[in-house]
Amino acid sequence: MSLTVRIGFDLSAIGDPTLFTLDDPVQGELDSVYVLGGTLFQDVTQYLRSVSVRRGRSRRLDKFQTGTATIALDNTGRVFDPEYAGSPYVGQIQPRRPIQVTDGVNFLFVGLIEDWNLDYSLNRDSIATALCVDGFTLLASSELAGFTASATLPGARISEVLDRPEVSWPAGSRNIATGSQQLQLDTVDEGTGVLNYLQIVEETDAGALFVASDGVLTFNSSNTPSGAYTGFVFTNGNEGVDTPYDSLTVGYDSITTAYAFDAIPGTYILFNDIGVEYGTETLHNRVVVGRENSVTTATADDTVSQAAFGVSTLSRTALLFAADDQLAPMAEYLVNRYGTPQVRIRSVGVDVGNSPNKTGLLGLDFGDVVRVRFTPNGIGAPIDQYLTIEGISHEVSPSRHQMTFRFERVTYFPFELDSDDYGILNTNVLGL
Repeated sequence: MSLTVRIGFDLSAIGDPTLFTLDDPVQGELDSVYVLGGTLFQDVTQYLRSVSVRRGRSRRLDKFQTGTATIALDNTGRVFDPEYAGSPYVGQIQPRRPIQVTDGVNFLFVGLIEDWNLDYSLNRDSIATALCVDGFTLLASSELAGFTASATLPGARISEVLDRPEVSWPAGSRNIATGSQQLQLDTVDEGTGVLNYLQIVEETDAGALFVASDGVLTFNSSNTPSGAYTGFVFTNGNEGVDTPYDSLTVGYDSITTAYAFDAIPGTYILFNDIGVEYGTETLHNRVVVGRENSVTTATADDTVSQAAFGVSTLSRTALLFAADDQLAPMAEYLVNRYGTPQVRIRSVGVDVGNSPNKTGLLGLDFGDVVRVRFTPNGIGAPIDQYLTIEGISHEVSPSRHQMTFRFERVTYFPFELDSDDYGILNTNVLGL
């Protein structure tokens, strides 16, 4: 495995060799690399058995979930046993220790260890499993003191909540967009859940609130400029060939040739698994939108879709809009986006360990735009879609690193002035 795992331990009580030591000729030198103490990240990669990471959501209308990681470590020598006094980390094998998983360039996961599971085998092949969660778990377990939130845009409201003393989310671990919808002055009740409240702000703006792979709490508004198309084209490498899509007879070196006749530009990524769906999972042809402190609601209907598929209602009536005239545009926006079922490439799986583009793939995160193009069984025209990444998973063992991306279809690109990808007149739209 080419991953690095670091756990934050405070080893000052047992003489960490990286700590400043008074009167020591090396570690006691002022202005040296040695620090006074506190939590420092210790590399435990030598004990690593496997890594599993789950982050994101399945569909755009879902809320982002708490990211999780499962880190299996060799515990034959009881290094990660909280009861073993001979452990180099004695007294530090505890819940809520910070943890990082990286490939040396990109973070795959940053979070906290929630639980340690210790498995002792009679053959003495023991494993300590660190069950980890990202920063969403801190927000989900925190409650707000009663206060009155000022009338602001969503980004300012999120920052106002994060700055409160009962939350105290680090300023250096935020990436908060401004937002597009004016929010009402709001009297927040004592005991209101922090994450629940922030997700209401997220829904009001039709934005995205998540913890990025590097641990940064991120809010992208509905009008946040889209990341430029990454140029990654996921393919089975069997265009026009009568072989199953999961055939791996086409190697990375020959994928470009497979697309030469179509002149498809991009960096080709060979997938080994794909999921496609076409159903009512994202069908909402009636949308009802309302707001706090108002009895007014706005309803938008796609009558053509309703006649074909029946009525499927999405109701969001406790949003934080400042005025009633904001309701109808949001209802129309949502029904236009979700009023008709679409064929959607739901996911692809990639053996990242065998890809020459491994570093670039590990650097992808939520909202990045990719392309998937393949011809099922080599029959007919290819399915060709631009997609945004909504979920990422990793399964890493000594012999393999399988990465799975979950997608939402890009039905349009918001117009962006001077953008080569999104600044095309009569093609891109101005947004909500």
